[in-house]
Amino acid sequence: MRTAVYDLISDAKRYDSGEFDAIRRSSVTIRTLLYDHKNTHGHNSLSILSQLGLKDSMKFATYFKKSYSDSHADYSYFKTARFDVPDFVTPSKRYYDTYLFAPNYIYEPDYWLPFKKWWTSRLITLDFIEEQFSLTRQNIIMTEANQDGGAHFDSELQPYYRWLRDGATGPTIQNIYDEKLYKGLCGGNIKALKDEDYIFKPRDINLAMTRQIVHETLLSLMQLHHLTFKINYNPDFLHNINSRLNYAFIQIGLRK
Repeated sequence: MRTAVYDLISDAKRYDSGEFDAIRRSSVTIRTLLYDHKNTHGHNSLSILSQLGLKDSMKFATYFKKSYSDSHADYSYFKTARFDVPDFVTPSKRYYDTYLFAPNYIYEPDYWLPFKKWWTSRLITLDFIEEQFSLTRQNIIMTEANQDGGAHFDSELQPYYRWLRDGATGPTIQNIYDEKLYKGLCGGNIKALKDEDYIFKPRDINLAMTRQIVHETLLSLMQLHHLTFKINYNPDFLHNINSRLNYAFIQIGLRK
């Protein structure tokens, strides 16, 4: 338990200092803490919190606005941001466009939920012509851990997760050639752009969601009064916000 908590804190610190991909490892730690695996052969695997008899009695912090519409996607705590990327990372693109988890009140979640409701509540609903698909905390964590580099890489990702990760479901800004407007909305030097940089298309919202889930999990564990160790968790969401190149945030909600 102690090791898992310290791993979450370590990953959160790295994410908060600009190493965004570091939070991916937390999907495996969250899986170990929370996911009970049952199979048809009777070889069940209990999570750490289940083994300690804590999971079902805990309340989990929730940073997500309640929605009464099944076709509503609320990005309320996710803000778009652009950062410089060294040439050796992505030679064809100078900037990295992504989302940041930026809660209004760091230690005051919107509400608290029992584990099952929290784990299976949707974070975003994707509404397509053919069908509607909701991504829950469980979807995000288990897909990231099992398929997208947390503990394993799959050649074929679950399609809705892939679209979300690659930015296909979010805003795209392109063909802005006014220097002042470009700098405000997108960020960066318009005179030094490569061709790909004229398109501002945030991606990897799954990492921002994982950072949210890590934050919620740590706040929830901090409510336990009988732990034998201290949780020294001091998130710094302002570092990445202050390091972004764009002046303006794009903050959106989608409704059918």
